[in-house]
Amino acid sequence: MPKKIDSLEDRGNLLNLLMNKINECENQAMLSVVNMGLCWKRIRDEKLWRSLPYIKTFRQFCEKESKRSHATVYNYIGIVEKFGSELLETAKIETDEIVPTVPGSLAVDQTRLVRLLPYVTKENASDLLKMAQEHSKEDFENDIKELSGKGTATDACDHDDKEHWEKCTKCNKFFKL
Repeated sequence: MPKKIDSLEDRGNLLNLLMNKINECENQAMLSVVNMGLCWKRIRDEKLWRSLPYIKTFRQFCEKESKRSHATVYNYIGIVEKFGSELLETAKIETDEIVPTVPGSLAVDQTRLVRLLPYVTKENASDLLKMAQEHSKEDFENDIKELSGKGTATDACDHDDKEHWEKCTKCNKFFKL
């Protein structure tokens, strides 16, 4: 068990140290996502999967041979294709080959990038990447609502149209009134 830290200054220093470690880990995680996307893109683009005669399609290769869903694989590829140059530029990487380390910052949640894939264009990729990196959870959810045209962002709603619900105290099921 870690030693208890009592002084406020020591607790602040430990917090800073741990947050730096988290950022470093996020950079490495995103670097792995970029590298996997580059690898999957090359396997797909160069049709390397065809070297296995019993595999008929790239989708079959993904699901049967690599044991990954084709959707997951296409998300990796999509992140590289749609955000690749911005991610590499942000991280100060000057190649689109496999990258061993990150000199800059890649800290962004890959699930946010996946959620942005349907809306990203060459013109807005940099802005959407910045949004994914900087916005709070609530702000990001509002951004997605705005981009998709589905629903009103919570910060733009006057909340005049409310629904009323009741909850059963025995089973916790909700009923609309």
